[in-house]
Amino acid sequence: MREDAGAYELTLDLSSLSVTEADLTVEMLGPELTIGFCVLGVVPGEDARLQRRELVEESFRLPDDANLDALRAHLEPQSLVIDAPRRRLERRVLPIGRSRFAINPEAEAV
Repeated sequence: MREDAGAYELTLDLSSLSVTEADLTVEMLGPELTIGFCVLGVVPGEDARLQRRELVEESFRLPDDANLDALRAHLEPQSLVIDAPRRRLERRVLPIGRSRFAINPEAEAV
């Protein structure tokens, strides 16, 4: 993964695979990015007419400041590129409230 001040770029090298756009899937679940693809190949020592189909999945957790709503995926010659612009993170302070089940500090032992 490469990064600069404005974005992250994840590049998956496909040069050793015969993968087409139809073979690829890119899915998001929260900050987790999953890339899946099918690989066809001949089983060593078997009839060359028989092919093995293998599903490969790789998952990555994107950084906290990646803008998940602006992700883009595109194919370049022999690679899949995922562009993730960065967003500004802002610190929030959460107020601490009283519990509804707080012990009464004025209660006396019986």
